[in-house]
Amino acid sequence: MTSGYRLSQKLLVLILCCGFAGCAGNAPPGRIPAGTVVYPQPPDEARIQYLFSMSGAGDFTDNDSFWSAILGSAATEELLKPYGVDLHAGNIYVCDTKLNDIFRFDFINHTYSRVTPGGYGLLREPVNCCFDGEGNLYVADLQRRAVLIFDADGSLRHTVDAGQGSKPVDVAVANGKLFVLDLERHCVFVYALPELGLLTVFPDTTGHTDERLFSATNLTAHGGNLYITDVGDPGVKVFSEDGAFVRRFGERGKLLGQFVRPKGIAVDSTGVIYVVDAAFSNVQMFTQEGELLMFFGSGDGGEAALSLPAKIRIAYDGLEPFRRYVDPRFELDYLILITNQWGADKLTVFGRISPRVTDAAGEQNGENSEESDDAEE
Repeated sequence: MTSGYRLSQKLLVLILCCGFAGCAGNAPPGRIPAGTVVYPQPPDEARIQYLFSMSGAGDFTDNDSFWSAILGSAATEELLKPYGVDLHAGNIYVCDTKLNDIFRFDFINHTYSRVTPGGYGLLREPVNCCFDGEGNLYVADLQRRAVLIFDADGSLRHTVDAGQGSKPVDVAVANGKLFVLDLERHCVFVYALPELGLLTVFPDTTGHTDERLFSATNLTAHGGNLYITDVGDPGVKVFSEDGAFVRRFGERGKLLGQFVRPKGIAVDSTGVIYVVDAAFSNVQMFTQEGELLMFFGSGDGGEAALSLPAKIRIAYDGLEPFRRYVDPRFELDYLILITNQWGADKLTVFGRISPRVTDAAGEQNGENSEESDDAEE
């Protein structure tokens, strides 16, 4: 009788949930600041806005404390040690190297799941990931010493086995090629897509020259070049996609424009280079020549704080669900996703912004003016 009574209680609560679900349905997920946080600060023109942070499913689902009481611990499952991140079709994917899984946060439907492939697709330590234009997911797995390629349905398509003595730490796809950065072998492997034939390996130097990789951790592809960060020789090293050394910039130091532990790197469509430094707990922005433009984020524990930041990803597609976070005075040009390996906020999201254009009557132009009004309420 007691068990039947408890079951009746749960059914009643679930019915009430259905009745009240609409009340929280419009609440955007994530921890959102009380006011607008921009970089640089006024009176300078704002270029970067801090949008929101989250630690896992508890920050993502609506009314999480209520739902966790009903659904159990799964509703408040948190990221533990994230690294890689990417955005695809309104979904943010995060690699967790401690849970050995990939988290998927759907900002369109406000749903959450974990990508847990089995069999030959089993993930052992997914450290970085990226999508190509067809929705295929490429995952660098340290423990498996391989890159796993999944199709848009989540089925394993191919495995690129790097072999013993290798540590694939990052992947990038561009111009019909797959680039795999190997931490242990201090080089980049380049494969042709879709057949995955090995094209080249670089650099081949062993001397202490500018192009040598010591402890390279991240790479990104842009404009026919590869940009690589190196913790062992702090700086940014640029190669052509064919492996020719182009240039490097940056040096070890604690001044602005210098590096201590450079990690994630990204390049926007205009060529601006973003570099995460885990020691500074910030992101520095450079020209193609290595001239410092500005920096944002901090480790001070306040709004927009970063804590052991790792990966950075710039995303232009699938922005619609994220415009509601943007101050109505600005347009969202692209998203900037950053993972943190320490602290409460394991994912921090910024936006590259520009002033919203107004017409002659002083009214805001743009397709999202109503959405911006909703965000203010």
